[in-house]
Amino acid sequence: MKGLLSKRFVILGKEVSALLLMLIALGGIASAALLTYYGIITGTVNVTQSLVISDDGSTWKSCGKDNYGQCTLTYPTGSIVGGDNKTFDYKFYIKNNLPVEGSWDYINFNWEYILPEDLLDGLSLLEVKWATYQASDQEPQTCDHSTPIPLQKSQQYWNCSGGTCKLTAPDQLGEGMIQKFCGVKIGMKPNAIPGTYAITINIVPR
Repeated sequence: MKGLLSKRFVILGKEVSALLLMLIALGGIASAALLTYYGIITGTVNVTQSLVISDDGSTWKSCGKDNYGQCTLTYPTGSIVGGDNKTFDYKFYIKNNLPVEGSWDYINFNWEYILPEDLLDGLSLLEVKWATYQASDQEPQTCDHSTPIPLQKSQQYWNCSGGTCKLTAPDQLGEGMIQKFCGVKIGMKPNAIPGTYAITINIVPR
């Protein structure tokens, strides 16, 4: 080893000892070990919900992680007499927040209607009124669509368990479009069980 370190090498026309070369090399290794990276660049991104909801068509709410309460709309309790039909004018709006550009993009989602089984058993009619329009268009004053909801209990329609029944209906909304929910028409059988019932409508992605 001593003989090797005493040797001399010619580098760029200069004589350099092997010992000096080894020290330079070790110094380079030490420097490299200290340099983990030249720099770090980090960024954050805020992901917002593409389908938003509103009770007035102008102030939009969205659900975030662990705060679904902020996108809940609650309406006052209405009343109906057994054997009667009545329309409840509870309006709300859903909007596809995707920007209108290039190819047409849809948001696919499901409507989930959840009713107590006693209420479902007493229904003779359940009908939803709605309208769809472009974000840039004037809001329609009348609802030009009406969709009757089937009342059958089956795997295809209402699934009931533990006194609660749920119906799932697929839907989609194009980019920039708004759908106006205009209310629901309810018909009750004369022998419907009296009580105060909650009707829940969930809008869930699919």
